[in-house]
Amino acid sequence: MQVSQQLNPTGSCHCQVNAGSPAVVLLCGQKLKDQILTMRNGVGKLTLLRLGLKQARRIIAINHNPILKNILVAAFFSLSAWAQSSPPAGALIVRQTNSGTSGEEFTTISSAVAALSRLTGPQTIFIYPGTYTEQVKISYPYSLSLQGYSSNPTSSASNQVTVRAAVSAAQAGSNSKSATIWAYSPGIRISNLNVINSFGTGTDTQALALAATGRRQVFKHCVFSSFQDTVSIEGTSYFFESRIEGAVDFVFGSGSAWFEAVILAIKPASSPVITAQRNSPGGITAFVFNRAQVISAGASAGSAYLGRPWSEDATVIFQFCSLSDVINPAGWRIWAPSQPNTARAKFQEYRNSGPGASTRARQLGTQMSSQVEISSILGSDYSTWAQ
Repeated sequence: MQVSQQLNPTGSCHCQVNAGSPAVVLLCGQKLKDQILTMRNGVGKLTLLRLGLKQARRIIAINHNPILKNILVAAFFSLSAWAQSSPPAGALIVRQTNSGTSGEEFTTISSAVAALSRLTGPQTIFIYPGTYTEQVKISYPYSLSLQGYSSNPTSSASNQVTVRAAVSAAQAGSNSKSATIWAYSPGIRISNLNVINSFGTGTDTQALALAATGRRQVFKHCVFSSFQDTVSIEGTSYFFESRIEGAVDFVFGSGSAWFEAVILAIKPASSPVITAQRNSPGGITAFVFNRAQVISAGASAGSAYLGRPWSEDATVIFQFCSLSDVINPAGWRIWAPSQPNTARAKFQEYRNSGPGASTRARQLGTQMSSQVEISSILGSDYSTWAQ
């Protein structure tokens, strides 16, 4: 592969490419990095878009620069994120204004999911704009994609589909049963949905927006919002450029997940905590937040913590993240005075930035000497499904 680069006086990137090379990717500075992450086809000529997924996988595999590889992975996962303003061929359609008499269109998401029982093979459910007040449990033995209508699917801020419920775990009988969306089976992909559990902030406030219990699940450009236990992860999940809102243990579970360029928005509480990973010692699981932004959504400065150990085997990593001043200088906290759960817990950080990133006052956790690779969390074949 032969590639050269030039920076013009304005800092833009001009690619000089051997047209005969099988694949070309060039990153030159922040200008092209921003173009890749926002998928804009500017003067840098985003050749990843022309390569397709197969060649992009090759580029990632042969690149050994850790920072460059991080950016390439992010670009790779954006390749399929184009406009979702019309359903793909063969999709089941959800539209509130429809009469529901057609076998191809449904007025609720749950009814479209129920219709999957007569189908086989990969399917897509396309959802038109609106607020759908319902709980949805998705169980389907084949790969399934739920796509929300969006004129700009590369930004969750442009989402026009909201799924809403207000059910607590105490009312439902379990955490998963309280979820607004329960992604039960493997191979589920959800994009451009706002998923809300608005149960409230009183007592017994465990109320899930998302229960992700299957393997190889992907969530792109979504918003998940609740107060306590917003997102539960019991399988293997990949989150990309999504927003997760909550106050208490709002990313929790015993599964493994990679969070790429997500926003973690912390709501006010007496002692907000983002993560509570793992409630049992079996297996090896972890949450990794890569290039995440941690911000306040009303929480006071210095009041919040990155995580606490649900069990002594909790593993949570923040790397290349932007941590605002909402994070307490201690960074991490124990589970409870009578049950600290710190004997084997692994709380780690690497090259974070922002006023909440200083580790001088950290009481738990360690600084890593190198970054964690996505393949160590999602498996060496992650690029075959997390895209």
